This record gives sequence, C-alpha cells and structure tokens, in this order.
Amino acid sequence: MARPSLIVHVGVMSVLAPLGTAYLRRRQLTPAQFWVFIWLFLLAIMNIIGYVVGRLHYNNHFLTYVFTPFQDAAILWALSLYQLQPVVRAAIRIAIPVFVVAWALALPLIENVNNFSLFAEPVYSILALGAAVYTLASRSSEATEPVQQQDWFWICAGLALYFAALTVMLPLSATFVYSRPDIVIRAYNVNSVVSIVAFACIANGFLCTAKSIPSGSFSSPAPAV
Repeated sequence: MARPSLIVHVGVMSVLAPLGTAYLRRRQLTPAQFWVFIWLFLLAIMNIIGYVVGRLHYNNHFLTYVFTPFQDAAILWALSLYQLQPVVRAAIRIAIPVFVVAWALALPLIENVNNFSLFAEPVYSILALGAAVYTLASRSSEATEPVQQQDWFWICAGLALYFAALTVMLPLSATFVYSRPDIVIRAYNVNSVVSIVAFACIANGFLCTAKSIPSGSFSSPAPAV
C-alpha cells in the first residue's frame, strides 16, 4: 500500500488539538471532560506508537487490540456522565464490562492481530457512536439554553462524527485491504478529514463552560492532571 498522504498525517495529529486544549484547562475540567481527556490521551499514545512502529516497517495493527478496551471504557464512562437519566447512565456503564468480556472472547476466536479488527474496534465504535448520538438527542430535547454554548453538544458532536467515520472505514478497510488498496487509501483520506473536524469540535467543547449534573457515584471534581 502507498505511503499515507499529507491529509492522513494531519488527521492523525489533529487529536493533539483537543488534547492540548484540555490540558491547558485541566483544573477546570468536569468529570465527563476529564474522561474524554483520558480517551484522547490513549488515542494519541496509540497513534504515536503506531507511527513509530510503522516507520520501522513492522505491522502495527496489534496496537488496536491492546488499546481498544481501555479506550472503550474511558469514552463510555465519559458519555455516561453526560446522561440526565440514571437508568441510561447505568446502561452505558454496564456496557463497559460486557464489551471487555466479549473482546477477551473474540480475541483468540475471531480476531487476527496482524490485520484490521473484525469485532473489537467496530463494536467499540458502534457503542460509542450510539451513546454520543443518544446524548445529543436527549440533552438537546431537554436544553433550556442554546446548545451551541454547551460543552456536551460540541464534544458529543465531535465524537459522533469521529465514530461514524470509523464505523464505515473499518469494514471497508478489512474487506478491501488486499484486493482494492486504492479504496482503503480513499477511505483513510476521507476519515482523516472527518477526524480533523471532529477533533476541532471536541476542542471547542473543552472551551465551553459546562453546567454540572448529577452523575451518580462519580460527582466530585476531576483531579488535576
């Protein structure tokens, strides 16, 4: 396959925009924002290691299988903290250990760590996409102030964009990586453009003043990082 294009490199590096924004505002982060920051940090570390491993001409697909359960836990916990209804919050949190168990079973039975994930990453992306879209819809319907001034709106919009693109790109890449690498390259280019927009939305979300809501067992201010 051809070397990644410039837009792919920019797309990979664009995660640093919300990550840096969150770090600069680390003392003002809400619990939900703190866990989004953790997810971004894990994603950035995976991208950096993957870049180095790839430059050394080694297969870097295995990194997805290492990081996916941790990324899933971080982003679903973050999205659970944005929920207004305790039952929805609990359902999203229950999905975390269920996914981890399914991931552990699928790893030796279905997955090939030298290729694109057939189960773990697609399911993780669908779970996060569903939770982000539901959060946007449910909170928008209850909003009493302009949604564009709310952190959850921008962060969930960015997450929805990011995971929607990933949900489409992953099966395309797994299907055509050997037979039609040109399709995979185009998919990566489109995904990179979407990622740039998505991470810009998330960065903007960190700049918004969040209003705290009851969040069950996790309601104390996030620790300084």
